[in-house]
Amino acid sequence: MSDIHSKAPSSRSQWRSYAAEIHRGHLEELRLLNGFPRIIDGSIMQDIRQTNVCYGCFFGRPEYRLPCDHVICEYCVQDFDDTPMDKRYPGWFVHHSCIICQATNDKWPYKAQIKPDLAGVRVLSLDGGGVRGIVEITTLLRLESQVGLGIPLSQLFDFIIGTSAGGIIALGLGVESLEVKECRRRFYLFVRNGFCHKTWTKARGVSWVARWFRGSIYHTEQLESALRSVFAPGPGCESTQLYGLRHPCRVAVTTTVGVDLKLIANYHPGGTGHYVDSRMDDWRAARCTSAAPMYFEGALQSDDVYWDGGLKANNPIQDAVSESKTIWGKNINFDLLLSVGCGKADGPAKQPNSWHLVPESLVNLVRTLFSTMDGQAAWNTFGKTADDRLLGRATRLNVKLSEQPKLDDIGKIHEMQQVAAGHEFYSESKSSSSIFEPILGQAPNDTLQCLAVRLRASLFFFKMIYMEDEQGSVVIRGWICCRLPPDNPGFKALIKMTRGFYVNDEQLLPLSKLWPEGKTTPFKPSVLIHASKESIDGPVRIDVDFHEPYRAAISGFPMTLKALLDYGNENSDNLQAAQAFEQE
Repeated sequence: MSDIHSKAPSSRSQWRSYAAEIHRGHLEELRLLNGFPRIIDGSIMQDIRQTNVCYGCFFGRPEYRLPCDHVICEYCVQDFDDTPMDKRYPGWFVHHSCIICQATNDKWPYKAQIKPDLAGVRVLSLDGGGVRGIVEITTLLRLESQVGLGIPLSQLFDFIIGTSAGGIIALGLGVESLEVKECRRRFYLFVRNGFCHKTWTKARGVSWVARWFRGSIYHTEQLESALRSVFAPGPGCESTQLYGLRHPCRVAVTTTVGVDLKLIANYHPGGTGHYVDSRMDDWRAARCTSAAPMYFEGALQSDDVYWDGGLKANNPIQDAVSESKTIWGKNINFDLLLSVGCGKADGPAKQPNSWHLVPESLVNLVRTLFSTMDGQAAWNTFGKTADDRLLGRATRLNVKLSEQPKLDDIGKIHEMQQVAAGHEFYSESKSSSSIFEPILGQAPNDTLQCLAVRLRASLFFFKMIYMEDEQGSVVIRGWICCRLPPDNPGFKALIKMTRGFYVNDEQLLPLSKLWPEGKTTPFKPSVLIHASKESIDGPVRIDVDFHEPYRAAISGFPMTLKALLDYGNENSDNLQAAQAFEQE
């Protein structure tokens, strides 16, 4: 450490790069000295792939799964970036080999995306509801189509949390990075093969007798086989372990252990606090979140019995907020908080008369689940407790149905899909003059259209490069960057939809001049913000114009001038000099 301190540069980012190079050499020495446990063929043992400590730095919590199955922390993803300095781009990192075992093959390079500092967070919360999950899928399919970029929803959200059917959908969208259309196909496959009732348990007149002896209405073996086929759909395909980020989107599903709500997350190994051990196949996570008492047997995992997460949080909106703050800090800035339900009706769903199948400790929880299946009570509670800023970024989509279908009402799936496909999501149209609103101007009253515009806008973010804190004013320079890399088909579609950008209602040059078609260098149009400190608590807006009569704020904005000033002061040693900026 004394050697590092004596030779390292003063800039914090350069200091970290220097320290990383020193540590890279130490890791190489450990490999040469057989410092890592090995098996007979010389490869590093699987045991250290299951650790709660990052073996890249022996400090951070491992989250990012490399192609060789080692899992490293966010710091190591950034510090060991192999991208040449002149080609680095905010939020994107590349590893050509494993920093632990030096593995490299046709699965490399490994590319990771990390939320940029000034970007906001986009969160999707999915209710539980059994086969009514088709309502959620249909709603999300319409939203994906409205966005119009041809990319999976996992590239539009930073965090997805789901319960029961919503948990299964969350795993498909976020962990598998499926497009919603493919998610719908697999959901139909799951319902067709997974809901195989035991003999006489669905026979009219005698079902209640049969259920006394069956333990559950549906076969566990067929359910688990259906989940395996959904998460490993092709010949020779294997289900993957949930833990370890393979895509940028973080995913958590709820489950009930005893009478406590727990989370199974792809970004946390579990075993502490409200996280259970997530080092299980993704189909097992789907099984644990959807084990509804009475319908299915509990899921046995690590000597515990896991039940449907809907027993404690059928609408996990509150957990979506609290977990986001756990991941990104209590001062998190939300771009969007979207809650999607499985349908609502005027009355509760009819309950099956099989209470003897429910463990006594869960009876009250199951009754609550049936009475709050539409998730509206949780949404109303959230609305009473959230602050105005968060409420302004939160939206609930829940289709109105003629009646509440049962969890296993397979015969009504097509009807529910048709209703959801034709449902009109309208919000009160209003012209917003407040520059703290995500939409500036005459916002559309079509809620899906409004959400689509906001999601597209959230793909742009601001990278601060230089700040000059003068006595009475602040000068900030930076770039508008994009979360999508240039080789992503969605990037070209996004740029084509974009007319230009505005900073505090002043238009920059049109995008055709800022970024001429065919330009091959990374996307980063320059931005200058010059503001008086007299309005330090006032908002700074950076908006994108999508050829509409309104504009949408880019990710993280509007932001107060004070927040930008605080960020610049905290990261002053990482900001480039003005001269260096001008040379970009």
